Amino acid sequence: MWRFEMSGEHPELDDLQATYKEAVEAWISSIRNEEDSLRKSFFDRIDKWEQAHLDEDEMRNSVKAAKAKYEDALGAKFLRFLVKRPFFDWPDTRAQFCHKTIIFCHKIIM
Repeated sequence: MWRFEMSGEHPELDDLQATYKEAVEAWISSIRNEEDSLRKSFFDRIDKWEQAHLDEDEMRNSVKAAKAKYEDALGAKFLRFLVKRPFFDWPDTRAQFCHKTIIFCHKIIM
């Protein structure tokens, strides 16, 4: 499932990536629990379903937080030089930043 592994030369990024992966796996597990609770009798399991939904929501928020920390660390580690370049206009959102970063890195690799 995870196609990119850090090389080990940046242990702080490896730790953040591992935390992010664990959060995603926990989120997937909570989604499956939510689905399983719906397969059973709806009227008997409504409380369990509501709790599963709250758990899934909590896991989603932890995934978002872990992803943001990981992206911020990657940006701080590898993309600091982009801020100093005069032609680089800083994007308004994290999605725009990620999109521009991917395009920039793709150009370097190719």
